[in-house]
Amino acid sequence: MPNVKMYTTSFCPYCYKAKGILDRKGIEFEEINIQGKPGMRDEIERLTGRRDVPQIFIDDQHIGDDDDLAELAQSRKLDEIFNIEGETDGRYKKRRRWFGRA
Repeated sequence: MPNVKMYTTSFCPYCYKAKGILDRKGIEFEEINIQGKPGMRDEIERLTGRRDVPQIFIDDQHIGDDDDLAELAQSRKLDEIFNIEGETDGRYKKRRRWFGRA
């Protein structure tokens, strides 16, 4: 199963949108909450060229933000990547939280 990593903050509605997409598909992901850690914004910018959240990676490949994830889901490419058949309801989701380094 591909590894998903998402940089987020607690107050970001776009992060909730992205998490909801993954949860509904039953896709496990690692959530890296960067809230209150300005150095993490620098890391995101180094990795993506952007400083906003969410920023989502699948197998260490940057796929973009919540809109990019929604486009992948809409086009069914997300289903192809994760070998998902039919609809899922997210009951089997598991999320790992990581609160970054200072």
